[in-house]
Amino acid sequence: MKVPHFAFLCFLFSASPLGLIHAMQPDFGPNVTVFDPSMPLSQIQSVVNAIADQQVDNEFGTERYTLLFLPGTYGTATTRLVIQVGYYTDVAGLGASPTDVTINGHVDVYNRCLTPSNCIALDNFWRSLSNLTINVAGLSGCRSSAEFWAVSQAAPLRRVNITGGNLTLFDYCTAGPQFASGGFISDSRTGFVINGSQQQFLVRDSSIGGWSNGVWNQVFSGVVGAPPQSFSATPFNPPPYTTLATSPVTREKPFLYVDSYNHYNVFVPALPD
Repeated sequence: MKVPHFAFLCFLFSASPLGLIHAMQPDFGPNVTVFDPSMPLSQIQSVVNAIADQQVDNEFGTERYTLLFLPGTYGTATTRLVIQVGYYTDVAGLGASPTDVTINGHVDVYNRCLTPSNCIALDNFWRSLSNLTINVAGLSGCRSSAEFWAVSQAAPLRRVNITGGNLTLFDYCTAGPQFASGGFISDSRTGFVINGSQQQFLVRDSSIGGWSNGVWNQVFSGVVGAPPQSFSATPFNPPPYTTLATSPVTREKPFLYVDSYNHYNVFVPALPD
């Protein structure tokens, strides 16, 4: 299998809900917060918690937030940074490479409990995570066991590097039925991926440490570590995998980054050779 091309070419305080600002930064508006690794971790945690408290259940709200992280490391061996990503929230690193920004902790999406016994991810839309490294660590009990990304469509992972633990695409830590219904990963590198109840998923031009199962339709295009192709009249035995050795001509999404002169730039990936 051909090794995929990773866009691993593929933060100055900001205008934010707390009014942080730095002269070098463009005016992104009041709902974009740019974090600097020199900021106290308690301050960063307070900002992301306030946004999560507002957005986790804000399915039909009009608020929109972007959390940007300048190159550096956030969280320590004893104090982790934990981000819960709610509706209409984008989390992204501002490095030229995903390895330029490291979060020691979690950036998670959990099930929403519509009733105490009905916790699902079927409506977990409209959020994203991109261009950073997550060193999975911290939390306690079941939540400490993996990076959780329990979503259902319109919630991509792009240029994300996950180390230190598994990635799970469904939330097995809350009460059932724990359903999830689709998503997208591209240009990323992960450890083992727990598909669980995810009905369908597309992974493109990435490297994974394995894949647990399938429900309806799992597609792997140009993915190192993808399971072999298999088709079945039943949903689980064998799993429904479509596996392509390479991707058709694709172009990755442009992204914002800060260069060594602290200038903001937009990187536009070229079409692969």
